[in-house]
Amino acid sequence: MGKPWPVTAPNFQMVPGLLLGSDMIALLPSRILPDFEGLVSFLPPVPVPGFLLHLAWHRWRAKDAALQHVAGILGGLLR
Repeated sequence: MGKPWPVTAPNFQMVPGLLLGSDMIALLPSRILPDFEGLVSFLPPVPVPGFLLHLAWHRWRAKDAALQHVAGILGGLLR
C-alpha cells in the first residue's frame, strides 16, 4: 500500500467521480453535498478554516456584459 496523496480538483463537480469506487475522502462545502448522490457526509473531526474561491476570466472578456452579469450573481451567492 502506497503513501496517500492529496488531490486538488479544479471544480466540485469532479469530486464524485474521484470518490466513488475509491477509498478517498473529500472536504467540501456542505451546501453542495445535496448535488452528489451516493456519497455520505460527516462533520470533520477537527476545526477546518474556510477557504477562498476565485473567479477568473481573460482580460479580453472584461467588458463582456453577460460575463459580468453572471460573475455578479456568483459573487453574491458565494459571499
